[in-house]
Amino acid sequence: GRTELVRAIAGADPISSGSVRVAGRPVHLTGPAAAIKAGVVLVPEDRKAQGVVLDQTIGENLAIGNFDHVAPNGWVFPKAVQKFAEAGIGRLGVKGRPNQAVSKLSGGNQQKVIIAKWISRPPKVFILDEPTRGIDVGARAAIYDVIAELARSGMAVVVVS
Repeated sequence: GRTELVRAIAGADPISSGSVRVAGRPVHLTGPAAAIKAGVVLVPEDRKAQGVVLDQTIGENLAIGNFDHVAPNGWVFPKAVQKFAEAGIGRLGVKGRPNQAVSKLSGGNQQKVIIAKWISRPPKVFILDEPTRGIDVGARAAIYDVIAELARSGMAVVVVS
């Protein structure tokens, strides 16, 4: 169903038929890296299994998928990761520090880390599969505010619920 469809659009699952277009242009999605390069990102339904690396820090999780920001020429610069993480934490209101393990965060703050990771690119198509599943009311409102802000900015936002 719905999760399989968005995973295919985001390059996480193979497409058996049909095509994906971004900004009117067909894209060939051979995997998540190709989708990210085409500007398509996914906040998965199961954040703990597919969205974050629980034993890594907030900074490390934000750096994943954003090495162009924190690792120019292939070398990861800790100060760049710290600065990048502070910006993501501030933008989404994550209650945590860049060097804090994601496993120590609430579900809502883990979800904010995933969203912060992707909006820093910024993508052309932002897909969120059950973005508020298992999080508290306060975090839910904050996430919906971010989604509305992204849509107002002109980004294509797909929310699956």
